[in-house]
Amino acid sequence: MLRLLPPAYGDGVYAPAGADRPNPHLIAQAVFDGETGHPSYKNRTALLVFFGEKLLKFSVNFYRATLR
Repeated sequence: MLRLLPPAYGDGVYAPAGADRPNPHLIAQAVFDGETGHPSYKNRTALLVFFGEKLLKFSVNFYRATLR
């Protein structure tokens, strides 16, 4: 993965910058909202859940490694 933009953190390390950023929950609702019981377009919902889980595991493991 390549970073397209420089990192932007409120404290320079961890806290997200900018209080005016959109709520992630509202973004997810707008992207994935659909009728219940109908499959998502090209099964993107399952793909993003899988990728998100892998990214979360990587982030947590990396954070734990930095605490040692």
